[in-house]
Amino acid sequence: MTELYLKFVNSNGEEERVLVEGEKYVIGRHSENDLSIVNAKLSRKHIKIERFADVFVVSDLKSSNGTKLNDKNISDPESLKNGDKLNLGGGIELQVEIISDNPYLANGSSAASSGASESDEEDFEDSVSPNSANSGVSTKSVSNQGGGSSGSGLKFFFILAPLMGLAIILVIGGALFFLSDKGNAEVAKNNDEFIFTSDEDDDFLEDIPENLSSVEDESSSSGNPLPDSTKDETSGTNKPTQNNENSTEVPPNNSSNPTDTNPPPPTPIPQGIETISTPRKVEVKETDKIRGLALSFMKRIAKKDPRPVLTTKQLAVVNAKIKQYKGSGVLAANIKDAKNNASQIQSLANSKNIKPQFLATAALTKLGNQRGNVVATAQGMLEVLDNLNISIGDELANDSLLVIASYNQGVAGKNLAMRDKLAKLANDNPAVSSRQVRTIWFLRDRGEISNQEFELALRFLAIGTITQNPKAFNVNTEALAFN
Repeated sequence: MTELYLKFVNSNGEEERVLVEGEKYVIGRHSENDLSIVNAKLSRKHIKIERFADVFVVSDLKSSNGTKLNDKNISDPESLKNGDKLNLGGGIELQVEIISDNPYLANGSSAASSGASESDEEDFEDSVSPNSANSGVSTKSVSNQGGGSSGSGLKFFFILAPLMGLAIILVIGGALFFLSDKGNAEVAKNNDEFIFTSDEDDDFLEDIPENLSSVEDESSSSGNPLPDSTKDETSGTNKPTQNNENSTEVPPNNSSNPTDTNPPPPTPIPQGIETISTPRKVEVKETDKIRGLALSFMKRIAKKDPRPVLTTKQLAVVNAKIKQYKGSGVLAANIKDAKNNASQIQSLANSKNIKPQFLATAALTKLGNQRGNVVATAQGMLEVLDNLNISIGDELANDSLLVIASYNQGVAGKNLAMRDKLAKLANDNPAVSSRQVRTIWFLRDRGEISNQEFELALRFLAIGTITQNPKAFNVNTEALAFN
């Protein structure tokens, strides 16, 4: 069981500690909120905290004065961890306290489980270093007791130290200058590996260009819409975007001869010839990398789902679960075992026409934080997974997540329970697409799935994401990826 408490000082100067209850918990100054705080800087409905199994996600409800998480403004949903601080519009500060019997949340196996961020780790290193106050007294004592040679030595040190520091900075700066182009080239080269798009409307697509190679520096700095070739719907050919109606002009090239004061005039480009744009150096965020690995995994567990989707809020939930497994030696050993026995897992999966990535990850999920035999575990799950695949489906990645969520139902022989529930929900919600209904996220929002079922599917998705690049999450083994 995982519980979230919020600690704050009320208007009377008294410290309060409240339990966040329910799937959705709204905080603001209105009396109808789950937690009402009378403060002029708070909006009527200021923030919302949602629970996804043992993961808590906070969202700002378009408040007037905004919300900060650990002194950073939040615009997208963010997962909470123990020790976080929420500042609501500068009017009140909430201290986050998470208590859990989950071993990954209760012990210090990861930054998320202990509630420690990178800055917290630095603070820990400072705390185990020699006491700064004692060091200061000691240094002062030595300098006062030293003779003339000691004083001269200190003066020489204080003169020489800045010069040595400047030399080091110049050397490092030069090295970074020569290596910068290589680093940028590697980012551009690897972009396709972790950026996926979808036809469905999704808020995270707004800041990811579909074609990174067609993004120009000038457009990114000015914020203006990018010129792009448009497709002729009748002919199917690309037509260039044109300036001045009939032609597109390129800026004049500066001559390499500094004495040349008369550069050639702009050369018009005839119609029908496309311009080649300069690729923009794209800085890929850590969340985009995680999204890409998650979507890559989702493609591998589905039989026909080339463009799966994860919204920003869903990604925040998955990312919080991933953090619980960061640095896990047990998970590393289990992934390594699966990789060493990949041919056996492949053979088992083929016998039931199941995707091997799906079967392997299902076994890893069942093992959880216990080291075990992945092949034997997969074999024991095979019959149940096959029956659920037949009743629920396995075409889309979300179908596979539903199968995992229903696993314990399948063990109990209730292979049709999820199928019947989905059919009823689709019939009761004609305005909602069947694809949206058939997701763990929709079921969770409607209260049609238990926390245990949702947690199982979420763990499956988190572990599956890690298998695509374990070392990115400090899990010391190679990737487990079936074609």
